[in-house]
Amino acid sequence: MSAPQTALLSGTVTWSDGSLFDGWLRLGLVLPQNSDGQWPTTVLAGETSPQRLPIWAEVPISAGAFDANTQILFNSSLNPPNTQYVAYWYDRNNRRLFPASNVNPTPFTISANPYPISIPTLTVPSTSATIPVPVDSPTQGV
Repeated sequence: MSAPQTALLSGTVTWSDGSLFDGWLRLGLVLPQNSDGQWPTTVLAGETSPQRLPIWAEVPISAGAFDANTQILFNSSLNPPNTQYVAYWYDRNNRRLFPASNVNPTPFTISANPYPISIPTLTVPSTSATIPVPVDSPTQGV
């Protein structure tokens, strides 16, 4: 059986002032409405039975670049068919930047390598005392 297709993400992530972004892109799997609660799976290289996938994948972003080792499965490699991804953007302080907490992200499919992901405008954090600003040492959250 052939290996599932995977893609690297492409594009440069910047803050609204043009400075390079450090943080994470968290991709969630969204099952089609008629999936009857089926857990997302794929058949890995060298395997014959489907392997369960984590619902979330985390892609580190450093100096505006997506991690060159994190590969994301093409949607055509996922079961059930028509499973899609949604994207959430977090800064290095693990603060969600996009979408806003009251907004549902738009689902999308990955079908090319590299995949040019749609990058939102990430507004530079305020320096007020109530909002933390990015620090020099990123820590990866769950």
